[in-house]
Amino acid sequence: MSRHPIESGIHEHQHSVSEDDRIHTEDSQVHGRPPEEQVEPPVDDHENGEVRRWNHERPHTLVIACSDGRFQKDLDDFLHRELGIDHYDRLYIPGGPGGLAPTGIEFSRSHQLRTECRFLIAAHGIEHTVLVFHGPAAGGPDEAVCGDYRRKLPRASAHEIRLRQEQDAGDVLASGLWTGVDVVVYRCEVTADNTVTFVRVR
Repeated sequence: MSRHPIESGIHEHQHSVSEDDRIHTEDSQVHGRPPEEQVEPPVDDHENGEVRRWNHERPHTLVIACSDGRFQKDLDDFLHRELGIDHYDRLYIPGGPGGLAPTGIEFSRSHQLRTECRFLIAAHGIEHTVLVFHGPAAGGPDEAVCGDYRRKLPRASAHEIRLRQEQDAGDVLASGLWTGVDVVVYRCEVTADNTVTFVRVR
């Protein structure tokens, strides 16, 4: 089988190029533009067999949760399955909504995060907010305790941290951030058999 003329030319010059480099070179010669000016194709969603395109419409829901990656897939599934939320802004920070509460000596941090949150609400026209804490259920694994709360309250038990999260939820709700915004609060809990559940707090 004869080789593509462009591919043959590359081999004749004996350049050591990657497959991606060759594709960009071929594309630039076919379309008459250098590789750096080529427009990237839309992202191909192989799972659904569809091409995903950028949606310019801003979501009006904000989800504030912990940045702990062990809970992200469960959170996405919960938001989709139970709340019907697929398109939303994210504020994922250590401690989740607990970062907005001045727990311990964290006043300056909570003040800064509230400023960032206030900006998102105003600039993005947020109408609904979901606050999600996380930790073990009664009898659940200690490893599920939020690391940010463990850092701020190193001597506290898992139960005491849970009580503090409930207190912080009240403080955050009373912070004055949510004028005109519908807010719900959940706690993502891991049971003794490692089942993940979401419990409504407020």
